[in-house]
Amino acid sequence: MKVDEAGRTIRALERLAHRMLERFPVVIALAAAGTLISMLQAYDVFGISAGSDDLFMVLWYRGPLRTNIATSALVAQSFISGSRLAALACITATLAVERLLRDAHENDAAEEKTHAHPRPRPILVQAATGAAVWALYAAIDLPVRADERLSTLFGLVVLAVVLISVFGLPWLLYTSDNEDVLLAFLVKGVAFSVFVAGIVHLGLSIVMSAIDSLITHVSSNAHQAVASLVWTFVLPCVFCSQVPRHTERLDVPHVYRIVVGRALFYIYLLLLAVLYLYIARIALTRTLPSGQLNWFGCLALLGTLFFWAGIRMIGSGVVRWYLRWGWALVIPILIVQLMAIYLRVSAYGLTTSRYASILCVIVGAVGLALAARTRHPRELFGVCCVVTLIACVTSANIIDLPYQEQAGRLRTALASGGMSQAADVTHESLGTLSTGEQERIASSWSYLSSRTGALTNSELVDQLRGDSRASGALDYLSSNTPSGSNGVLDGSLGSKNKSSSTRETYAVRHGANIGVAGYSRLYPLDARELADDLTLDFWSADGTALHVDCSELIARLREHYASRPRGEYSTHIDDVDPSEMRIVTKDGGCLALTSVSFQVSGDRPCDAYVAGYVLIP
Repeated sequence: MKVDEAGRTIRALERLAHRMLERFPVVIALAAAGTLISMLQAYDVFGISAGSDDLFMVLWYRGPLRTNIATSALVAQSFISGSRLAALACITATLAVERLLRDAHENDAAEEKTHAHPRPRPILVQAATGAAVWALYAAIDLPVRADERLSTLFGLVVLAVVLISVFGLPWLLYTSDNEDVLLAFLVKGVAFSVFVAGIVHLGLSIVMSAIDSLITHVSSNAHQAVASLVWTFVLPCVFCSQVPRHTERLDVPHVYRIVVGRALFYIYLLLLAVLYLYIARIALTRTLPSGQLNWFGCLALLGTLFFWAGIRMIGSGVVRWYLRWGWALVIPILIVQLMAIYLRVSAYGLTTSRYASILCVIVGAVGLALAARTRHPRELFGVCCVVTLIACVTSANIIDLPYQEQAGRLRTALASGGMSQAADVTHESLGTLSTGEQERIASSWSYLSSRTGALTNSELVDQLRGDSRASGALDYLSSNTPSGSNGVLDGSLGSKNKSSSTRETYAVRHGANIGVAGYSRLYPLDARELADDLTLDFWSADGTALHVDCSELIARLREHYASRPRGEYSTHIDDVDPSEMRIVTKDGGCLALTSVSFQVSGDRPCDAYVAGYVLIP
């Protein structure tokens, strides 16, 4: 009996392997090539000379590496990332060719339908797509890193390819026969792939730990190589074996119906109940919706669309009612969410995160309309592909549109004070503006100072960056003015809402020198949020890991300047001596702060931000 079960298991694995190699041979080859480079990189073949943090930085995303990384390691990173992107593009190209061939068979009225299960083998399309994407990525990646705008644009193009592949996969696979179960089958396939990879990784880790404890030492490089093997080769191979064909009969396991159709579905309904309670509180207390609602509202919208497309095979009465009328439950949440987004954008301008939430709301609204008209889920994924193209490769992308909107707000606010060019921007001229204009300038500049456009740019912002006096004045204003990133719109509809907490800001006096004697390097520290215990963990520009406790400095500042006049809502003290704003770390480094801002609620500092410089001995 056990022999028969083992035989069935082996035959099932053979079928999966045959299906994977027959349908996606180029994808497997790309995954193998990327995995081989990753494993060689784990053993310092390319001179990376880094620990596991740098390895996983190379494995999982295209991000900035330390400046001392060898060029060969950067080239290896490009090949690894390019192989992953090429493999994803190959899967999408394969499904697109299969879809075209299937539609061609169905539309050819002269051809008899003798092939119930057509098996196209678009190996040439896979090879061409994989070679083109891999070569282009490797050729473009390194040269554009030196240019911030080109690097941003390249990142948008890569993001577009990834999202089009993710949304395009179900769009290409949907048919009238499988629309009730396709999304569930794909979710099951992804979960199964991750589960198998996790089990393999865990098993190999246990084996290596046993070898390390009982036989001989196993280096960390071996653990990194195994991680590369599992997550860049085993995972995509298993996933390829789970991608269905158009004419394949799909079965959803019973565990999916229990976990998703019952447990997650009722948790989602509980989230809706919480959001309804929040809406009721808004109505009863006559307060404006908080910006924190935004992402919970997006989660509810996306959950609605997922369950509309993902539990259609479940025939219980509650699910049937939900599939027909569940879209109406989210309309009040959508209305309040739009109100919250409008308040945030009108007060603090458009940012990438707010623009992304707006796009989520648009997709959600379209999905609700499709659900109300009992349309097919395939159309929703087509909408997602269109929105992805708009958000990534047009002038209305998620980088340029917020950048231009914030640049326009900054330009208008400066012009109101007679500052039409960088030379006009000084501490004195900014001081003549109203509080509202100062807050508008501070919020816009804090967003623009560290960002650039992808397809477009602002001449005024470039001038302000190039003028040290103007940029210094704007930096000083931004660090001493509470902005939309720190505050929450929660005022009363009828009158001004009085808060029980106040914000205290301490800044070094204007023109003060930062002492650097005894230190060899200095790196700017942009505004960073402290943890709840008022500590800060970050990586400096040279790759040094720093842990700094700011609680004693904050307590010392509050005690030293306790006699200063206090405002009802905020207190600004801008003549602090630089020596009072220094924290020496255990390794001899120093955090020379230029500003400290925090909220005080019940005499307890919270929601703290610091900015300044990092001094390395």
